[in-house]
Amino acid sequence: MPKLLVRHPESGDMTFTLSGERITIGRHSDNDIRIAHDTVSKHHAEIIFRNGRHVIRDLGSTNCSFIEGVTFSEAELPGACRLVLGTVECDFLPDEASVGTREIGTLRKMIGVLRRQNDELISRVSEQKNQLAILGSVKMFRRDAESDIGQLRQQVKELTVDRDSLLDENRALLDELHGLRTAAGLGASVQVARIAAGGGGAGFARARFTPPISDTAIRPAPLAILPSPALDSPFQEISDLTGRLRAKASALVLHPAGQRAFDEFTAILGDTYRIAAILGPHPVATIVSGLDTLFQDTTRLTPALAPGTIQTAIQALVLLSHILTHDMLPRAGKLAPATVIAVDDDPDLLAVITASLEITNLRSIGCADARAALDTLQDNHCDVILLDIGLPDMNGLDMCASIRGLPKHDRTPIVFVTGDDTPQTRERSRRKGASDFIGKPFTMAELTLKAHIWALKNRLDVA
Repeated sequence: MPKLLVRHPESGDMTFTLSGERITIGRHSDNDIRIAHDTVSKHHAEIIFRNGRHVIRDLGSTNCSFIEGVTFSEAELPGACRLVLGTVECDFLPDEASVGTREIGTLRKMIGVLRRQNDELISRVSEQKNQLAILGSVKMFRRDAESDIGQLRQQVKELTVDRDSLLDENRALLDELHGLRTAAGLGASVQVARIAAGGGGAGFARARFTPPISDTAIRPAPLAILPSPALDSPFQEISDLTGRLRAKASALVLHPAGQRAFDEFTAILGDTYRIAAILGPHPVATIVSGLDTLFQDTTRLTPALAPGTIQTAIQALVLLSHILTHDMLPRAGKLAPATVIAVDDDPDLLAVITASLEITNLRSIGCADARAALDTLQDNHCDVILLDIGLPDMNGLDMCASIRGLPKHDRTPIVFVTGDDTPQTRERSRRKGASDFIGKPFTMAELTLKAHIWALKNRLDVA
């Protein structure tokens, strides 16, 4: 008899035999996947045996349903195929698709071992990166920290070599698994990205992800009828979680000291980060990782949640909501690394800023005064400008006005990074054409996340 192989993110695979009756499928709020027979409930879809064929109907839930990446309202199951029913992923397996089950199970166990090894390496690299962030923060930066940073960078490089070796093993296993699934009749277009959920990633805090896996290695290209990945399951899940995060962020604005709201926000953010980790170097993963790092740094360095941190989080979530649309997502996935020009007369701070930007996959150019910055802007394209106000040769506010007079940069985002953090200065910066404002002291997590946000807004033309 045909079977339905349902994938649960925590409990593993569950197999249901389809003996002819009508069943409904969906996921409840407690993350438990329910299969209900002979009833129509608030689930996502139902399967009916009709005229010798299995027919699947979408039940009109808030999330769409897909067959091999194509949405449907009602369709006959064409044979072995991948289904995404709301937030439930499963395979429809006709009788002839029963071969290869044992081999696939063995490979899944092997991949599970590699995932655990990857997690250990990720944790070690993340610890080194966190030390870098602490040393690089304005609050804690010392002149003698340069040698410490150099040693930590070398350790990160060595750990990355080990991690790359594991990644190669993961790729080989995924290729073998994909071949077995094809031989078992599951079709060449079956996605295996979720099986290797421990892989992927780059972007904001690169040590928090494994190295980038190319899209074609873990997720075959969508069918021609759906050229955009905007509605693929990981992106749909992140989109749903982003909506919940925005609601929780609004609660934090009203009650910034509320521990319950903060705990709920960080719990949802953790779920979002784990899903984004399979997306490789996609900007969605970059922003999610940056947001997760920002809140981890916040809880580690200060007990209070600053209004600026909440505002940055809201900026990131609003941008994610824009990117996670059918039209925007393909454009975002094709972007090359952005270029940021940082202007500050403190050489130590400027070195830390440019190094932090490079670590997060942003090209950076450092300028020690206004004249050097203006000359650089005349000759170079850039996506974001980080600008200090107290420059030796020109007030940063006046320089901002001068930049707005350059045709090439009349709309380039300008973010002030200054210790002159007063309401009056913020208002003056807005009148001069500034896009945003970061008051010192700050963390590098906040600075680099702001840079990514404004670079994406600029290049995707998001208001």
